[in-house]
Amino acid sequence: ESWQGTKISVVNTPAIFDSEDYNEIVRRQIMACIELSWPGPHALILVTQVGRFTAEDAVAAKCVQDVFGSECTRHTIVLFTCMEDLGGDPLQEYIWTSDNKNLRVLIRRCKNHFCGFNNKAVGVEWERQVSELMEMVQRTVSENG
Repeated sequence: ESWQGTKISVVNTPAIFDSEDYNEIVRRQIMACIELSWPGPHALILVTQVGRFTAEDAVAAKCVQDVFGSECTRHTIVLFTCMEDLGGDPLQEYIWTSDNKNLRVLIRRCKNHFCGFNNKAVGVEWERQVSELMEMVQRTVSENG
């Protein structure tokens, strides 16, 4: 795939943390993802739904950090889906006024790299969301090499 002339490879890891006994399984799957993204991932995008960042999600994020190393958060962008659930309220307000400490800690670790997608967006709004995410990926790559 490409975006504005730049070749991109997306490696999707759905349900990677859904198993009770996930440690070794997760490690093997993540290592396979690294091989698929040779010469290695330049950005990690952690996808979560607005209002649904659970303790299990925090553990999953920590597991990714354990596999990739503590510096991986510099390369991580948190992507919130279902922005329409905020009823027009800013994503920043949702994050920083949330009583979800795990979420706030993750966002800080990721150097405040986050953005949101309205799942019902179409046309220009959809394109704006994709551009915002891809520009954030480019900035992350530029900042971190």
